[in-house]
Amino acid sequence: MTLKPAWYMNFAEGHSGNTLDKIGGLPSHIPDAFPRYEPTDEELAFIAQIYCTTERLAIPGTLCIQLYQEIDYGPLPVAIRVPVGAKENTDQLGLIHPRIRKYEIHWEQEDDPETIPDDWELTEKERRLMQSKVGGTPHYTDDDLEIGHRYLFQMREDPAGFNFAGRHAIVTIDADGLLDVRLQ
Repeated sequence: MTLKPAWYMNFAEGHSGNTLDKIGGLPSHIPDAFPRYEPTDEELAFIAQIYCTTERLAIPGTLCIQLYQEIDYGPLPVAIRVPVGAKENTDQLGLIHPRIRKYEIHWEQEDDPETIPDDWELTEKERRLMQSKVGGTPHYTDDDLEIGHRYLFQMREDPAGFNFAGRHAIVTIDADGLLDVRLQ
């Protein structure tokens, strides 16, 4: 059986400054432009960031991926790539999402099976495959991905209080380096 390396997210309440991977608060680095909600041109609120490392999330030229979301309009977040060399957010720029609780993300590496069993009666170990993680086997099969997209990570609503309409946020990247988020 082929195994896929996965980095499971473990959450510690608050921001101690021990890690740059986090949920809630403000981003640690400033993106090229803060994303906006097109119909109203309102700035989207920061909800999470995951830093790129060679072993966990290797994306050339990318310091981290940040997620932003509309506060009042809908559950679909927007993912953006923050380039290597981006300025630290010393001026505390950005918009804090008022309903997202602050957590640090700590990592636990495990190997996932190639596929999630197609069975309604999953074991505890198989249910773990549905948790927030980078890499590994996605919550839904790779067959569900758009053509040319590669799965990067998935996030659940808990414990931060995300509003993904009861689903997972699945982040993918295409051949041109463009990120896509879908809810499953």
